[in-house]
Amino acid sequence: MKKRIRMVLLVLLVVILGGLAFLVFTVRGPGDLDPKLTEIMRSNLTREERQAAFRQMGTNIIPGLRAMIRRYDSPLKLKLMPLAYKLRLAKPPVHTPDEWHWDAGQICPLLETPIRTQLVEDWIFLVDHGNAQDRYDAFVAEMGGVGPEALQPLLKALNHRNPRVREFAAVALKMPDQAAVIMPALLPKLNDPDDAVRAVSMLTLVWLRPDPDTAEKIVPLITNALNDSSPLVRQDACNALRSLVPYSKPAVPALVKLLNDPDANVRKLAADALLLIDNEAAREAGIK
Repeated sequence: MKKRIRMVLLVLLVVILGGLAFLVFTVRGPGDLDPKLTEIMRSNLTREERQAAFRQMGTNIIPGLRAMIRRYDSPLKLKLMPLAYKLRLAKPPVHTPDEWHWDAGQICPLLETPIRTQLVEDWIFLVDHGNAQDRYDAFVAEMGGVGPEALQPLLKALNHRNPRVREFAAVALKMPDQAAVIMPALLPKLNDPDDAVRAVSMLTLVWLRPDPDTAEKIVPLITNALNDSSPLVRQDACNALRSLVPYSKPAVPALVKLLNDPDANVRKLAADALLLIDNEAAREAGIK
């Protein structure tokens, strides 16, 4: 009986140690990394020369970028690695996953839109699994815009459990040609539980340049956002109303109230919006 217990404990120990070794010595992610990509990134080429080199690769660049974007370390591995280095059980990698993500984030804006579009789901994956820097890299990567093929993945991401994924989707859905589909999907996000999602959804709605009928429907919703508990949302609501002139005049009374907002940035943006929307009301409120 004791021998059997010892065997079970030995097997459990081997499994645990094997699992820890896997976490320490492996990096999660599909495919092989393409050394050519980082070689170009770390060369002395100008931005224009890098762009030409990346674009010359065509669709062949996608597998390498995909591997770079989806490569990440588990939280447990990140905690174990310093100990592994200290005990000389492992050597620091030449490039960490964070560095690969940063490189990919710098490469994507240089690519043609169809190539960037094919990587949208990979960036969504990283936003969901990565850290704050990874999320920043994802936003930078897709700033150049995406094609209509990204519409459905981004619409699906608007309802993701992770608010950072929803925020990414709301920012990336800047597709004027698809405004008729995107606007109805974004409107519910004005009531999202996350303040950043509420804020960027407003700004994307305005960026899509709604027609007069739609603008008149949106203005009351954005006016309500002037009473939001988040200063960030109130600030962006002021900015959004500035962009909806002349339809935003019904928001003037609410903007006047914001001149006494506890947040200095909100007060300034409310004053700026009033000057643009209704100069007379601004003057009566003492704004010069």
